[in-house]
Amino acid sequence: MIVSKSLDVAKDIKHIHIICKLLGLAPYKITKGTFSEEIEIDYTVRNNIIVIVWTSVLALFLLICIIPTAYIYAYVANLSLSDNLNAFISIPMVSLVACFAIIMNLSINKRKITEFFTKISHIDNKLSSLNVKDSSTNYIKFQDNADILIFLFVLIPYCVYDTWLWITEDTFHIAIALRYGHVVNVSLTIHFCTCVKIIRKRLAVVCENTEEMRIPSLMTPQLRSLLGDICEAARILNSIYGPLILLEFTRLFMIVIVSLNSIVYLLNKSPLKALSLIIWKIMTLSELIYIILTCQMTVTKLKTLTFSIHNILFQKFHITVDVFQQFALFLHQISTCGLEFTACGLFKLDYPFLCSVLTSFISYAVIIYQFK
Repeated sequence: MIVSKSLDVAKDIKHIHIICKLLGLAPYKITKGTFSEEIEIDYTVRNNIIVIVWTSVLALFLLICIIPTAYIYAYVANLSLSDNLNAFISIPMVSLVACFAIIMNLSINKRKITEFFTKISHIDNKLSSLNVKDSSTNYIKFQDNADILIFLFVLIPYCVYDTWLWITEDTFHIAIALRYGHVVNVSLTIHFCTCVKIIRKRLAVVCENTEEMRIPSLMTPQLRSLLGDICEAARILNSIYGPLILLEFTRLFMIVIVSLNSIVYLLNKSPLKALSLIIWKIMTLSELIYIILTCQMTVTKLKTLTFSIHNILFQKFHITVDVFQQFALFLHQISTCGLEFTACGLFKLDYPFLCSVLTSFISYAVIIYQFK
C-alpha cells in the first residue's frame, strides 16, 4: 500500500470535523485541490455563510450564559463561602473556554489552521515521493476513531440525562448552556488529540520504514527534511491549541477540586444529582489523562525512531561510511528537534505532569476527608 493512497489528512480529520462544525468549532471547509492532492482550507464568507452565522449565534449564547451558569451551583449546593467563590470562578469557565475556542477558530487561528493542514499535506507528499509503506492494521485505525465513538455513545447520552435532571429547576436553560459548553470543550480536546495522532501516524510510518531499511540510503537527507516538517507541524499545533489547552487544564483542575465538597453535600440531598456529578468528574479526569497520553505516545514514537537509528549505526559494517554519516546527522537532528506538546510553553503534556496533577488531587481529597 503506497503512502499517497493510505495517508489522507482529510479522511483522518473527517469525523471530528463534522462534530466540530455542528458545535461551532470549525467554521471552514476542508477540501482537496482541483489539480493536486493538497489540502485546502476554505474560510471565505460566501462559501461558509451558514456555518459562520451558526457559529456566531452559539458564541453569543455562551457569552450571555457565562455569569448566570454560576448561579446553578449556588442555587443547588448552598455550601461554604469559599466553595461558592470557587464555583463563581470555575463554573463560568466552562462557557468562557468554549466561547474563547469558538472565537479563536473564527478569527485568530484561521491562518494557523490553514498552515497546519498544508504542512501535513506537504509531509504526505514527501512520504509518497519516498515510496514508503503504511502497514496500519484495522485495529489501529479503529483505535484512532475510538474517541469519537465514546463521544457519541457515552458523553452525549449522559449530557441529555444530566440536563433532564435539571429540567424541573427554574434555571434549566442555563443548565443546558452549561452542558453545551462541556460538550464543546470535550470536542475541542478530541480535535486537538486527533491532530496529535495525525502527526504520530506520519512519524510511525517514518519509524517503521527506517527500522526495516525500506528507505534507500540516498533518501536520508529527504528523511531529515521530513522530520523537520513533522516537528514544525507540532509547533504550529502548539501555537493553535496552547492557550486553549492551558485554559482547559485550569478549568479541569478547578472543577475537580470544587466538586469534592459538592459531592458530599448532594449525596444527602439529591443522590441522583450526586451520581451525575461523580460520573462527570470521572469524565473530567479521563479527559485530562486522554490529552496527556496522546501527546506522550507521540513523543515516545520519536524515541522509538532514535532506537531504530541506533540499531542501524551499531550494524555499521553493513552500510557505507557516507550512509553512516547521514544517519549520525539524522540522530543528532532527532536529539535537538524538540518534538513536544505544551500549554503555552508553561508545562509539557507528559507523564511527570500527569503524576503531579493526580498527586495533587489525591492529597486534596485526603485533606478534605480528614476535615469531614
